[in-house]
Amino acid sequence: MRKAKKLLSLALAAMMFVSAFSSTAFASDMDDAYEVDRVDGKYAVVRVEDDGEYYDSKSSITIPSKINSRTITRIGDGDSSIFASGGSEKNIYLPNTVDIISDGAFEDSTVKRVSMEEGPVEIGERAFASCENLTSVTFADSITKMGIEAFSGCTSLRSAVLPASLTKIPDNAFQDCMDLRSVTIGSHVTSIGDSAFSGCDSLEEITIPPNVTRIGYDAFDDFILIKGYNGTAAQKYAEENDIDFENLGSSYSAAVRLSTSSLTVPVNGSNTFTVTNPTNGSFSVTSNSSAVSVTQSGSTVTVRGVSSGTATLTVSATGYASASLTVTVSTSAVVGSGSSLSLDTSSYSFNVGNVYYPLARTNSATAPTCTSSNPNVVTVKYQADRSNRADLRGSYTHAYLYQIQGKSAGTATITITSGSYSASFPVTVGTSPNGSAFCNPSVNFGVYKGRSYDVQMTVTGSNNMPSFTVGNGNVFKTQYVGKSGNVYTFRVWAIGNPGEKTGLYTQMPGDSKVVLHCEGQIAYG
Repeated sequence: MRKAKKLLSLALAAMMFVSAFSSTAFASDMDDAYEVDRVDGKYAVVRVEDDGEYYDSKSSITIPSKINSRTITRIGDGDSSIFASGGSEKNIYLPNTVDIISDGAFEDSTVKRVSMEEGPVEIGERAFASCENLTSVTFADSITKMGIEAFSGCTSLRSAVLPASLTKIPDNAFQDCMDLRSVTIGSHVTSIGDSAFSGCDSLEEITIPPNVTRIGYDAFDDFILIKGYNGTAAQKYAEENDIDFENLGSSYSAAVRLSTSSLTVPVNGSNTFTVTNPTNGSFSVTSNSSAVSVTQSGSTVTVRGVSSGTATLTVSATGYASASLTVTVSTSAVVGSGSSLSLDTSSYSFNVGNVYYPLARTNSATAPTCTSSNPNVVTVKYQADRSNRADLRGSYTHAYLYQIQGKSAGTATITITSGSYSASFPVTVGTSPNGSAFCNPSVNFGVYKGRSYDVQMTVTGSNNMPSFTVGNGNVFKTQYVGKSGNVYTFRVWAIGNPGEKTGLYTQMPGDSKVVLHCEGQIAYG
């Protein structure tokens, strides 16, 4: 009996040794999977060893935002593709710390899907050229520049929803994308380059908004149907090139474009937004409430808070559809008249352990300071500069994100100061023991049909297990795997069809709030 126990102990020790060795070896593979170098002063992933154990074990790869304590802000060195072996037909997810995708970063690779979080500003020349297996790209809303031939020769790419922040579609951008069937052009695009969509054999029709004022030589094949509006560049291009044109008339909501869809205005303070109308420079602004007063100066509209409440402003241009935005007038964020500071939050309530991210808009290149009147209740810290996001900064030149976290029950006032201007809002931290769940991954992901993906939920402020659901049970089914400390692991199984996606949600016991963490999509394969 004693001998049997001794043998059992030796066997268990051997198993633990093998397990520890395997874990260490796998971690080493992960560390070795990426080569990082400085490119133009930025830390860049310049090489991905995609033929090793770590890479082979994944159906999709999320490039880390930090590698060996270095924050990754660039993909590629501008000279060659980042993949050692072509990409091995994986789905790739880029972190929100990346602001540049270099020239040729993914060129000639076999990646199947690329997803970008908010963050990238620039896609380089031929960045994804000749990626013949690429079927789907999810663009970040922050992208303002795309290089020539960026997606040329992506023969399996089926659709392109271009980000609203993009202003120019460059020469040869999607040339010879033979399976491209659908393109959505954003309301801020003004120029479509030479041969941008030539050779797109499956693109039978396209709608070109009136904000496009230039269409280059041979931008589209002759057999396409162009849908557009009276007197626009789309109509002129179609007529000059003997291309079928469907006239959509003179009414188009994008003809009146606003810099924001909502605005927060303090009582006795003001805020502004801008109006762009590419066809008719005149417009009028009306309000359905006496809570605000409105003045116009050129394309800038100044909204002044008269009393607390809400108002809907309608901006109309003669002969074109109108656009509207919602204004909230708050008594809890009073700033001086003519202030160059605006917050997106007038008050907030959450529980101990929860975090929240208020946004400050300003015309200063220096990030405002953020303080808490009671750090024992609410702590604050600077999170990120989001000035590259036009949808976040609105009519201001800069936008900054902060993080606040509930530490104990009570109240605190958060004050954000930019130069001589300041704004504040109250925060209430509850005593509810429901806690919060934080998701890993926090980015959208893809998984092939019939395969699974493990999602980890870290709970703070409670010992309760969160309920885990998906928005559409026909896309993913879920399974509880187990718990380690305060980390709960759930498995999602891909049962839907390629291209279908749904959200992943949690809800803490006793909490009425259902939290969306990320989206999963059935990968093409």
